[in-house]
Amino acid sequence: MPRVVNSRTDDDDCNRLTPTDGWITPSRIANCIRAGNMPSDRAFDQLLPPEFQGPSEHYWTPLRLALRAGDWFEEFGVQSVVDIGSGVGKFCVIAALRCRARFVGIEHRKNLVEAARDLASTLGVADRVEFRHEVFGRSRTPAAGAYYLFHPFGENLYELAKRLDDSVETSRPRFVHEVWRCSAYCAWPRWALGW
Repeated sequence: MPRVVNSRTDDDDCNRLTPTDGWITPSRIANCIRAGNMPSDRAFDQLLPPEFQGPSEHYWTPLRLALRAGDWFEEFGVQSVVDIGSGVGKFCVIAALRCRARFVGIEHRKNLVEAARDLASTLGVADRVEFRHEVFGRSRTPAAGAYYLFHPFGENLYELAKRLDDSVETSRPRFVHEVWRCSAYCAWPRWALGW
């Protein structure tokens, strides 16, 4: 995939993208990411609905990690990636801007799935990024060349005040169950687990 490199996507331009300068547009953000230049997480988060901008730094993948993962997927020829607990879609969308892989994000909150779909559309990768409203382990997980997790079950251990909302059940037993299920899925052949 050719990287976008032009006078508007150099490091200085991308580093100048700040939440307060009025220079943030989806196309500028996308061009910076495609070129391998990293705007700040706060600048990128301006593309999210306002209610998800604050929680982003605690819940979703930082840009630098998603950029690096996208580069690795491209380098190693990974063609498909499943993001378990995809949230607002930050990881899938950013990595899709850096590589040719297809992405499936699995998320149990409907409002996050809707925000993720909007983000993929806004940044022009909706043709390769799909978000599903599902609970991991309750439906068939797609086969993929890589699986990605960024503490998707951690919220189960947070005190009430630090949880995103109360729209889904969170508890220590659910944390243990989901970690076990994910570990089993990733470690055992699917035929042995009946998946």
